[in-house]
Amino acid sequence: LPGRILAMAHDAVPHVVNAVVLLMVSSLHGSFSFSFSSLHPASRSLHLPSHTPSIRKLSCFDGMRNSLRLSSMKLADDRENTTDLVNLLRDFRNGIHQEDESKLIFDAQLSSKDRALLHEACERLGLGHESFGQNEERRLSVWKIQTADRLEDIENALRIEKTAARKQWEEAMAFSEPNEMEAAGMLLLNARIQNVDVTDFGRFKWTLAEDASRKGHMTRFNVKTGSPVVLAQRSKSGQWQASQASGSFGFIISTRRGSLDVIFEVHPDQVENIENTESISLLASPDSVTYDRLLQGTRKCRNLGGDSKQILDMMFENDLDDMKEALNTSQQFKLEFFDSMLNQEQRDAVEKCCSPQKTSVLPIQLIHGPFGTGKTKTLVEIIRQRIKLDQRILVCAASNAAVDNLAIGLLRADPNLQLARAGLPERVDEQLSGVTLAALQKKEPSAALSKSLFQQANEELRVSEKWRRSTNGAAIRREARKESRELFRDARQLQKEAVSATLRKVRILCGTLTGFVSALQEARDDELVLFDAVIVDEASQALTAAILQTLPYVKNQTKQSVYSHLPRMILAGDHRQLPPTVLAEDRGARTVLQSTIFEELMERDGGGLGGNKAIIRLDQSEIVARAQNLVSANLSEGNLGGQLWSQTLFRQYRMPASLMAFPAASFYGGLLRPECQNAGGYSYLNCSDESETSLLLRKTCLFEAIDTAGAGFDEETVTSAAPTEGSRSSSAVLVRDFSTLNREQAELTLRIVRELVEVWNIPPHDIGVITPYNAHASLLRERMQSDACMQSIDVSTVDGFQGQEKVAIVFDSVRSNADCEVGFLSDYRRINVALTRAKRKLVVVGDSATLTSDPVWAAFWDWAAMPGSGDAESFSIAYRSYYE
Repeated sequence: LPGRILAMAHDAVPHVVNAVVLLMVSSLHGSFSFSFSSLHPASRSLHLPSHTPSIRKLSCFDGMRNSLRLSSMKLADDRENTTDLVNLLRDFRNGIHQEDESKLIFDAQLSSKDRALLHEACERLGLGHESFGQNEERRLSVWKIQTADRLEDIENALRIEKTAARKQWEEAMAFSEPNEMEAAGMLLLNARIQNVDVTDFGRFKWTLAEDASRKGHMTRFNVKTGSPVVLAQRSKSGQWQASQASGSFGFIISTRRGSLDVIFEVHPDQVENIENTESISLLASPDSVTYDRLLQGTRKCRNLGGDSKQILDMMFENDLDDMKEALNTSQQFKLEFFDSMLNQEQRDAVEKCCSPQKTSVLPIQLIHGPFGTGKTKTLVEIIRQRIKLDQRILVCAASNAAVDNLAIGLLRADPNLQLARAGLPERVDEQLSGVTLAALQKKEPSAALSKSLFQQANEELRVSEKWRRSTNGAAIRREARKESRELFRDARQLQKEAVSATLRKVRILCGTLTGFVSALQEARDDELVLFDAVIVDEASQALTAAILQTLPYVKNQTKQSVYSHLPRMILAGDHRQLPPTVLAEDRGARTVLQSTIFEELMERDGGGLGGNKAIIRLDQSEIVARAQNLVSANLSEGNLGGQLWSQTLFRQYRMPASLMAFPAASFYGGLLRPECQNAGGYSYLNCSDESETSLLLRKTCLFEAIDTAGAGFDEETVTSAAPTEGSRSSSAVLVRDFSTLNREQAELTLRIVRELVEVWNIPPHDIGVITPYNAHASLLRERMQSDACMQSIDVSTVDGFQGQEKVAIVFDSVRSNADCEVGFLSDYRRINVALTRAKRKLVVVGDSATLTSDPVWAAFWDWAAMPGSGDAESFSIAYRSYYE
């Protein structure tokens, strides 16, 4: 049988006859083609999954909000399609044509699929929603949620999330035997205290080295920079547990082979119940500090005033009509761009954020930047323009990598910018080591004196802890403690002077959304912690609670200022990619935390590129047609550019059209414009035409799909101690996790990677391997470590690769089972991230018989296997079965 038929035979025997008929019919026309959707008729329409109503239908988890049941409007469902219904919800959320109405009630004419889609739309729009009644009386109720209730929902969800993180840690602690806990990465046993130094604000850096008699045991301790840890001690029953002594909690600031640096509040001599101060044990700890900081920041938002309150109102409460009244174009201002290479949409975004002539008094402006559209470049221009207006800017992002990327871009554009990077120096890109707040503070005269006083205070404290048998020993200890307290007080004052002196010189402060706060806590002048504007990159990946942290630091502008109506908060991101990582299993809490304010504001303003329709019931044939049009440069018209408070970037520079086509067609309405035409740079330098037949990859193809259906590469579920699946957190909790791997498919992936290195001559650091599951990623890393040519290749989960790009990407989908279960690969945002990291070469390895049970994947395999779907002359797109 031809390869494509044989590939389906193993997992799709009942459909072989249909496939053979398709083959016979197509042969009459002199061609061979078939549709994967024909093998799975149920997957022909793409729709969002049905689910029960979320926690938003309840008032802060306590029942219906009576205050919002003032009136209701009965609406007969006579709309032609779901898009009209979603638009109706958007108009209701924005207060258009719904004067004095606080609730919508959809009657029983809604289908179950439409009702599920509307529940999803309500969550994206920040609306309360509930289905009630039975059978013919089934109704859907929708209402608006007030700001105070939204804040309370967020606080409750954060508490549930904190509890979930703690619960996972406690479950991981169930490994009672030390060897099991060590193998799980939870416990570090008998580390030697090699050195202790005094650091900023009187804290202590403990340098720990591994036990010489147990070489390599420290590498099993699964922590990284920023991870919280706690001193461990044995209980009466002999089990290891967290010490409850004061000063027992710390965090990792650096990791090296055979050693760790940990910050503690106290010296080892000051910790109770440590039997041996030369050797200690540590436990990985849940990160309660971040949750406490998020809760505290959210509570502060209840008492905001001035410009911060205006931002909060636009986020949660204002109707569109209220905001339209604020439009103001009376000011005249000519904007001169620093970067002459900006395209028109990027210029429009800059003008909306920086030019009084182009802006309104709306306090928030959004930039929707899909992959490769120059979002960072645009933000750099916006920040430079605002600095030109003599403003102070707070620049944040959800991850350290995104903060560093933007800070590096700013300094490359202008090395003289007065920029500081907040956060642990060890977690900052080495290119920014000279502009960290810690490095800048050390240049202040008061910093050196402060450090000297901290050291003296520590010595006095150690004297006070020692037992003296002399008659005046108690008096000596009291005097030493008194002297120590005075020295600590003076040292902290000098340290605060150094912090304040540094912040006075800083015009741009860069930090993560949860890290910048600690950098401002020691400033002595309240004016130093206020900023004229807040710019948040990766806002679509940030918890709404994290973005709320910035509001108390927004400076109130005088109304007389010509720049008083410029946006005070600028959010940039892409809500078509992964949302924040959430641990809680509670559906309501997950919904509240994963529904970001960026997505809500984008949906209220039309949905961004492709509009609200981009992810609603796309037909597979429509996706394939869109993709073909993109490759053939037959570009469609649609929702491009800007709306009221958002600007979309739609010119894509990362990859050529053949790599961009499918994700652009599926998730952006087919409206991304390919601007990267040259796909060169790498070729088969080491192979001849004769040897090409023995290679896995094709000579000129940019995108290849290798179908393992029928090959017998069955997945297996394994029990492993690993970070929570899909986690991007530095403090991911280790749990006994059930993960999935596929050994035979991993071997095929390794062959492909080796070929990219040895035949295509792509440097290993330019290659990335993406897989959905931790266990499979661990298997690939382990196998690559034994091969010198592959040791530096980056292997990670989809979550770990968000925000990155590589010259070549191999995506190993893992799943292959008789039940056609795809797990969280059905998340369209996960698919989007996986398929948009490659700049020049993308290879997808997967079992189509399993994956096509999902409608997006069914469209993908239709697209990959369709003859002529790519450029017919260069064969830039190729599908082959495993047998081929």
